[in-house]
Amino acid sequence: VKKELHGLTIDEIHRIFESLKYHDKTMFMCQASSGMRIGETVQLRKRHLILDKDDRIIAKVPHTMAKFGKARTAIFSIEASKRLRPLLKKKDDDDLVFGSSENIGSAITNKEKILRTHLDSIGLGQRYEGAKTYKINTHSFRAYFITKVSRHDPNLAKFFAGQEGYLLQYDRLTDEEKLDLYKGCERDLLIY
Repeated sequence: VKKELHGLTIDEIHRIFESLKYHDKTMFMCQASSGMRIGETVQLRKRHLILDKDDRIIAKVPHTMAKFGKARTAIFSIEASKRLRPLLKKKDDDDLVFGSSENIGSAITNKEKILRTHLDSIGLGQRYEGAKTYKINTHSFRAYFITKVSRHDPNLAKFFAGQEGYLLQYDRLTDEEKLDLYKGCERDLLIY
């Protein structure tokens, strides 16, 4: 049985972000604006980031962190990048940006627990009928990104999210070309 999955709305994001701690709010904003998986996000280190690309931060997700061993480039929106910069000033190149532990499973579980507890506290902790799964979870922010970018170009959404797409292995772009394509979708990814 496959349930119809909940689509995260901008109003729900605003409610979630309203009282979420700065660090966690920034992480979920980066995830929603880049399509990164939570496992990739918690493994991200400062050295994986390019900070000087037209006011946006670019994350170079190495194959060792990415699902299916497929390295890719992720881009944080201008607003997510602005929130992230103060956190990065306190970090060395090898420090984890969002992860709470070197143990990936523990770091993912920690972020999931933080979000679940917060959702319950603000009345958004609904679960799917007959299941323990929350309707809104860490994957919802990635799904939000894919949904918004898919309205522009489904293949582009797959490209940025690191999914398989038709002939994507032949679509080889420079960082500048990726950034230009991203900017065409960015308006729909902004939270505020």
